Amino acid sequence: MKTKLTWVFGLIVTANCAWGDFRQVVASFPPPARYPLALARGADDAHMWVFCNDPPYNIYRINAETGSVYESVASPWGTDTRGLAYAAGGYLYVGDFYADHIYLVHYSNIRSVISSFPAGHYNVAGLALKAMGDGGVGGNSLWSTTVPPLWSDNRIGGARGKPARQHDAWLCGVYLHNRTTGSIISSFPPDLGVVDVAWDWRNDILWGGGAALAGYKPTGSYVGSFWFYRGHSKCHLRGMCYFNQYLWAGATWPEPLILKIHCPLGIGVEPASLGKVKALFR
Repeated sequence: MKTKLTWVFGLIVTANCAWGDFRQVVASFPPPARYPLALARGADDAHMWVFCNDPPYNIYRINAETGSVYESVASPWGTDTRGLAYAAGGYLYVGDFYADHIYLVHYSNIRSVISSFPAGHYNVAGLALKAMGDGGVGGNSLWSTTVPPLWSDNRIGGARGKPARQHDAWLCGVYLHNRTTGSIISSFPPDLGVVDVAWDWRNDILWGGGAALAGYKPTGSYVGSFWFYRGHSKCHLRGMCYFNQYLWAGATWPEPLILKIHCPLGIGVEPASLGKVKALFR
C-alpha cells in the first residue's frame, strides 16, 4: 500500500535543506502480524526481517518494498524477543528482553545460537549494528537500548510480566557495545525514550523509535524529533532499520504498519531549531 504525505507543519530549517526532504513517507504496508517491535535490513529487498510480538511470535523475512512474506520461524525467545540487527554474511543479532542477553545467529538457522553475551544492562529493547555501509558492512560495534518494563507490556506488544528493577528499571538508555566481546564502550540517556534504533551511517545519526522518531549523534546529543500522524492519531513507532537513505519504522498504533521514510544525505548537519516536526500521511 503506497502512502502519500498530505500535511507537514512545524519544520524550521536553518542549517541544511535536506531536512525538508526528510518528511517524506514514500510507502507503507501492513506487517505480517501485530506489534512490529524489531526490524533488520539485509543487502537487498528480499532480505528484511521483522519480529512481531503476536503469537506465535515469529521472526519473518519479508520484501522491504511490499511486505510480502518469504519465510518465518518462531523465535526461540518468544515474546521476550527484542531488537534485530543484520551483519554482512547472513548474520542476525537478536536481543532477549527478559534474560538481558544478545545472541548472534545465522538467518538461515535462527534457532541455533552461534555466540552470545550479556547486555550489561537491564531490559534489552532494541539493536542496531554501527555499520560503515549498507547491508551490515563493516563496523565492530553494536547499539542496544533499554526501556522500563511498562514500555514493553502487552498494551504495546511487550514481554511477559517482567518485574520492575530497583533504581534503574524506569530509565531509558542507549549503549554501544564491542560486538565481539559485548563490553560497553559508551552510553547515554536519550532525551526522548526509545525502543528500537537504526544507525544512519551516512549522516552519523542514530534514529530511535519510542512514539515519535528521534535522532541522536553518537555522543548522545539530541538532533530533533518527528511525529507521524495516521488520521488524527499519533503513530507509535517501535521497530527500526536503515538502508540506502531510507528508514523503515514499525508502528504499533493506531494500526500495525511499516513506514518507509526518506532519510537523505545531508541531515547530519544539525539545524539550530529543528524542534519537533509533525507529519500526516494517508
